[in-house]
Amino acid sequence: ADSTGRTATSFHMDLPEVSERNGPISCYQVIVVPMTKDETLADLETRVGGADVILTDGAPQKGQTEPYVAFGFSSEQYKNIVSQGVDIGKGEVCENECCRQSEVTTAGTTQKPGNKRLKPSATYTAVVRVYVDPSTSGTRRKRNADTTYTTSDYRQPIVTKIADVVTGAVVPMAVGATIGVLLVVVIALGIVLYRKRRAGKSKVPADVPLTRIDSEDKKRDDLEGAVGPCVESEDEVAVRPKRPLPPPKPDKKPSIPSRKSARLSRSKKQPMQPPNFDEPIAIEDLESEVDRRAASGNRLFSEEYSALPRTLGREHAEAYYSDFNTDKNRFKNIIAYDNARVHLTPIP
Repeated sequence: ADSTGRTATSFHMDLPEVSERNGPISCYQVIVVPMTKDETLADLETRVGGADVILTDGAPQKGQTEPYVAFGFSSEQYKNIVSQGVDIGKGEVCENECCRQSEVTTAGTTQKPGNKRLKPSATYTAVVRVYVDPSTSGTRRKRNADTTYTTSDYRQPIVTKIADVVTGAVVPMAVGATIGVLLVVVIALGIVLYRKRRAGKSKVPADVPLTRIDSEDKKRDDLEGAVGPCVESEDEVAVRPKRPLPPPKPDKKPSIPSRKSARLSRSKKQPMQPPNFDEPIAIEDLESEVDRRAASGNRLFSEEYSALPRTLGREHAEAYYSDFNTDKNRFKNIIAYDNARVHLTPIP
């Protein structure tokens, strides 16, 4: 706030001294009137009505809907705060009975009373309306037989300050940063829990017994037998003697190596010779030749493919190799043969 108590949503208002020469005062109202940009008090009276007309049945439509009662005071309350003044726009609720006193008979027309927060960089004015005893005379305006009031003039218009852009920007940024940090923490916790769960599934059970074998025990096992599965007590260990393996039985007939095994044995003994790709392959040698060429990552197949002439099929692809069509071919390594050519007819 500046020295006058003006902020972006409120301003300070000095209260006028009110004489009771016209009779005892029952209550006071502080009425706030919003103004449009560059509007004067004369323009305001034309738009909403004079100070003693606003919030009455005789006011224009905007004079009944735009002004609102911000404060209501009893006579004793007003006398206690008149020297201090009031702050318009602080957001208090107007609970005094005088706040509900209205000169507009149409229900739902006026705004709800209360010290509402003001808009930044907006113009406002205000008046003080005083309700006196109805039996007195000389008041400005008399609405009915039970109520008499008088209203002060409009105070000089005041413009609220511009909103603090830095404060308005810092709050959303702080909220966003807090949300971001919380998301990072949640993601990190999720990753840690996930890794612990995976580690627990792959961990070897801790209750698996491990048996240490000494050199003497090993020798004894070799001589006497082998110990079976590990048990909890030494009394339950079962020893099974080793039995000598029977000698292998001689084959009745000597095995004759197959042609394939003979070829493979010869190929292991002799270094691999590159094949002559122009010679035909015998049917009985086809399987072994395919295995040989597929060895070492299809090396011989790659060599055979590289040995093919680059101009293979040139006599059947005259259009493809024509200088006129060279730039039209999309793939340089895929030949378009004449027998699969589609002739396009120009559209007249």
